[in-house]
Amino acid sequence: MLRAGVPLPHIKEFLVHANISTTSIYASADNQMVREAIQRAGSATPDLAPLWTGGDDMILQLAGLR
Repeated sequence: MLRAGVPLPHIKEFLVHANISTTSIYASADNQMVREAIQRAGSATPDLAPLWTGGDDMILQLAGLR
């Protein structure tokens, strides 16, 4: 299930474990899973904050400079 991408908390519920630490004993990522996760993380681009589109007067007022 872990290799198929099922989150660990869902596996815990499926196996009816009382604590997720019990599930963690049996479910661990292999080298391929770690490699793929690193590749996905490296290829993801963060969403950039939108640029200010208001006027200079407003930003100066908000910054307390006016």
